[in-house]
Amino acid sequence: MTCDYGCGRTANVTLANGQQCCSTHYQQCPEARKAAREATLAVSVQLHGPIDERTEKRKARARVQSRRVTENRHKNASFPEGALCFYGCGKTARFPIIMA
Repeated sequence: MTCDYGCGRTANVTLANGQQCCSTHYQQCPEARKAAREATLAVSVQLHGPIDERTEKRKARARVQSRRVTENRHKNASFPEGALCFYGCGKTARFPIIMA
């Protein structure tokens, strides 16, 4: 007997609804998982637009936020002119060390 959810595996369990399944729960069947993933993706695209556009928007927001954090970090850092490197190499420091 094969799984009634369409994966083609051997059915091991009869579920409460009378269908034969390869797993102890229908949501563990690979074909049922694939169908659920596709349905979720379709609803997501309807609500939020194509995934590529959302990804680009998210990356752009992350770049702006990163820039803001970096700018604020350097504004708030006290960095005296001619300070020597924190690591002891004897060179003049080019960037402030920020200890959070």
